Amino acid sequence: MTTDIKVKRHNVSAERLNGDEELPDFDNVTVGIKMFMREQKLWNCLDSLKNIGFGEVLVADDGEVSEKRKIKYGEYKKHLPLKVLDLPYDLGAGEARNRLVDEAETEYFLLLDSDMVLADVKTLSIMKKMLSSFSDIGGIAGCWLNKGVDFKCGASNLERRDRFLIENAENPREVKKLGVDYCLIFDLVPNSCLFRTEVFKDIRWDSNFKIGYEHMDFYLEAKKTDWKFGIIPQVLVQHFPGGSLEYRKNNRSSKKKLNNSLNHFKQKHKIREIIRERTVFLGSVPLYRKFFWKLKQITPIQISSWVERIEREVIRR
Repeated sequence: MTTDIKVKRHNVSAERLNGDEELPDFDNVTVGIKMFMREQKLWNCLDSLKNIGFGEVLVADDGEVSEKRKIKYGEYKKHLPLKVLDLPYDLGAGEARNRLVDEAETEYFLLLDSDMVLADVKTLSIMKKMLSSFSDIGGIAGCWLNKGVDFKCGASNLERRDRFLIENAENPREVKKLGVDYCLIFDLVPNSCLFRTEVFKDIRWDSNFKIGYEHMDFYLEAKKTDWKFGIIPQVLVQHFPGGSLEYRKNNRSSKKKLNNSLNHFKQKHKIREIIRERTVFLGSVPLYRKFFWKLKQITPIQISSWVERIEREVIRR
């Protein structure tokens, strides 16, 4: 069942402008968010979207939609042009995102995770101006401020080496400049991304992915097209990862789901292993991750594959 409301135009509030700079309209932007279990994080995300003037806000909900959640959605419809897509339980990230873009009728589509907060409307303004200035760019992302303190710019490039897929964030493919802002072109950029909606005529998410690897798969498929994707380091989106024990058990930390996704990814792309030599372009990284990255960069690829599996198990724990 899909819950529809009349789309209304919301004005950008004075306190969100932080100055006299004229900002572009956002009524040609649809926001898409996939929802499963983390209700409070979603409410925080939706709160951050108020008074900006988006054409539509879509939530693809494949969780257990209780009466309490339905009432809460109803409250948000008073403040946002909100449409909720009531999807089959645990449909998965890949297909849920396809449903979101299928609903979008605007020129641009802003993909957010439910644990993100759009803290400053100027963030979106910079992304939109850059995107509209370069016709070959299909999407531009912002970097993350994890839990309000840790800066992370998780963009990277993807290369095949024999039957291995190498992920490395050492350097961008290209740098584009608009005024004082720079857009760094990478093969893969974070989920906090503003897309041209026409991109989804050429690239789709794979519905076989419940959770994990759907993001890398999307951008690996994108490499077969002429679209470019970039990241603007000075643009920040607040990110509050994590969730309840139930959420981690059934989703993000589910070994069964993650292993199923990894196996599907390997079979689909005919690779033996993904070797992450470096996954963060800028930002804070735990020391043990840096150790694993360095080890994989200096060892033969067969040994790097073994190191990758060890690192993956360490992260899951």
